[in-house]
Amino acid sequence: MTLLNKTAVVTGSSRGIGFGIAKILLERNMNVVLNGRDIDTLSSAHANLGALRGKATVFAGDVSDPGKAEELVAHAVEHHGGIDLLVNNAGWPDPVAHFLEMTDEHWDAVMKVNLKGVFLCSRAAARVMAESGAGSIVHISSMAALQAHRSMAAYDVSKAAVEGLTRSMALDLAPFGIRVNAVSPGPVHVGDAPEKDDRAPLVPLGRVGLPSDIGKAVAFVGSDEASFITGETIYVDGGFLKQLRPPQLDLAWPEGIESRLSTIGDVRRSQQ
Repeated sequence: MTLLNKTAVVTGSSRGIGFGIAKILLERNMNVVLNGRDIDTLSSAHANLGALRGKATVFAGDVSDPGKAEELVAHAVEHHGGIDLLVNNAGWPDPVAHFLEMTDEHWDAVMKVNLKGVFLCSRAAARVMAESGAGSIVHISSMAALQAHRSMAAYDVSKAAVEGLTRSMALDLAPFGIRVNAVSPGPVHVGDAPEKDDRAPLVPLGRVGLPSDIGKAVAFVGSDEASFITGETIYVDGGFLKQLRPPQLDLAWPEGIESRLSTIGDVRRSQQ
């Protein structure tokens, strides 16, 4: 599936990572349906797309509501002629609760959006995609699927479940030409001045991610460039998960190594 003039639905795309994903897909010449709960916030996001907004429409609705999930996909079909890529990005905005103080209501609220919403939107989209024999579904997961937070048990469990769902859906939907993958962001800065983000020293590449980094990964996984990839989780984290300890706590480099590496770089450049 090339992205040109194809249609994507991005849930939870009125701000943050979701908006960044939607913007990248629009830059790749896709039609995009922006989704969120609040129509005013969605309308503002649509306006902020500038020249790109001509290929975008908005649908306000809670993706954890079965009826709204169906209506979201129907909106894509009605306004853009179908759905080729679903990006499940919507997530519960307040996932913090210590395990000993967590209420039933908190657990249910997190699971309703982070897991049930993914299931509902995926089912609705997959039924349409199956009729055309092609499509791609991308779940936005989290490093929390592999490494736990303190006081965020419900969130961590929901993201681990999403990655399990990714694998199961990939097997069930492969015969219908539908690929299912997950993209797992590392530390991502969603405001201004990302260079001042105090998490940057924790990342081997020396910077935090941007919403556009996640959007580019989604665009790749959702395109024909990834046509033989399904059931996988792609970690976009600057190497964060690959380290035993963050750089500032790791063993010191050998004395003088930086100057020697600089010399090697100078030699290589002179040979080019």
